[in-house]
Amino acid sequence: MGQLLQDWVQILPNVDETSFAIQLRITQIDSLAIRTTNRIAAQFGIKQIHIRMLMAIRRAEQDSPTRPSDLWRQFDIAPSAVTHRLDRLIQLGLVARTPHPTDRRGFYIRLTKKGEKTTAKIVSDFHAATLKNMKEVDKLPGGRQMLRKFLAAFARSWEASVAQMD
Repeated sequence: MGQLLQDWVQILPNVDETSFAIQLRITQIDSLAIRTTNRIAAQFGIKQIHIRMLMAIRRAEQDSPTRPSDLWRQFDIAPSAVTHRLDRLIQLGLVARTPHPTDRRGFYIRLTKKGEKTTAKIVSDFHAATLKNMKEVDKLPGGRQMLRKFLAAFARSWEASVAQMD
């Protein structure tokens, strides 16, 4: 990672090296987490994006039913891509379509019992991998709690920045 950072600093001498190093590390962690998630997902015949959709459906079920349009807006992907991925989840018996009560063309997506169990297992497995990778963080002053605060502040900044673009 150090050489990558130095290469970019040479190319872009005005870059704030510390901020850029943080962003590179977050990107690296995200990439590694996606690889881990894909390994977990493969056990169920799905990919990381399917897990994200299952988790979004699960969270939304507590408040209101999920529509496909909710998913493409949340993940910023084309409606056809959402449909394709939902078809895979339906094929595997993890989600089901239910008719919209007032719109004959519309439908909701809900987790099946198998989908609920699968989602819980996937989240549990990913959590176990995360715990294993916290050992180095726990050695630092403030450990997990401090990292959580820092990342929450950074996420809020990014969310505000993206909201201004919308």
